[in-house]
Amino acid sequence: MSTRTIIEINHDRLNDLAHEPEHMATLIRALASCDLRQLENDRVPGVRILAQRHHSETLNLKVG
Repeated sequence: MSTRTIIEINHDRLNDLAHEPEHMATLIRALASCDLRQLENDRVPGVRILAQRHHSETLNLKVG
């Protein structure tokens, strides 16, 4: 599957990912499997999914 995912990582929480390997592993598993439900309820603090789409689809992302 050729899925593209755009994530936002809160810079203030970036070090948490480095010091909490389970959070990073959860993030990578969720992205690899395209099962973003693994990231619901702030299971990986400071990470938010902005968009996900198939590579052939057009995505317009507006950050405000």
